[in-house]
Amino acid sequence: MRKKQIVLLSLILVLNYFLVGDDRDGQKSLKEPFSREVKNTWGGKQMKKNIMRPILCFLVVSAFLMPLMGTTALGDRATYYFNSHDDSDPAEVWTTNPGYMVDGNENTYASTQSDGDVELLTGNTCPGGGTLVTKVELRVKGYYFIGESARDIILIPVFPAGDGLEYTFDAPAGVTEGEWSEWFNITSDPNAPTWSLNAVAALDCDVKASSGSGSFTLFCSKVEIRVT
Repeated sequence: MRKKQIVLLSLILVLNYFLVGDDRDGQKSLKEPFSREVKNTWGGKQMKKNIMRPILCFLVVSAFLMPLMGTTALGDRATYYFNSHDDSDPAEVWTTNPGYMVDGNENTYASTQSDGDVELLTGNTCPGGGTLVTKVELRVKGYYFIGESARDIILIPVFPAGDGLEYTFDAPAGVTEGEWSEWFNITSDPNAPTWSLNAVAALDCDVKASSGSGSFTLFCSKVEIRVT
């Protein structure tokens, strides 16, 4: 069950028990939550239920659910992007404006004219956490310069245990604007970890230019991560 559903169900059950009851006509009616006297079904005695009892009950239920919520599946989708690249000397980056690939702007482009050139993306915007995820995907935006030879953009997820599979984007021809690739599912790649938001935060990625004949200029602006 998703986190939001668990919390909502708990709240509904608490409110239903403490604020809704049978009136003299046998119909459901909303009770005043602060001071109205209601019948105690155990003995017919009158008792006063103030706001403290439902609040206490809700806090107890929430405390019980918090550990479960910390490791429950994400449920909803979230999208992050890579925001840093290798800065070693020499750095593993594309030859021109490598920072544009990680600046968060899909309209600024790093570029390369070298076959097999690789830019290693070493950080992303996922905040981490123990929440489990069921699916992790990558996509990239880019193009090759029209009138020159075509090249593909190849994504290779880099896990702590080693590299994953290669995913090839058949980049379109363009002048100043690229297109997004499809989403590539990397969840079950070789060397993939047990997925949580912590594992997503630790994910790196190689962005590689394919090889071929003829001169070319290949552009890439952004690599995104989608988590479910």
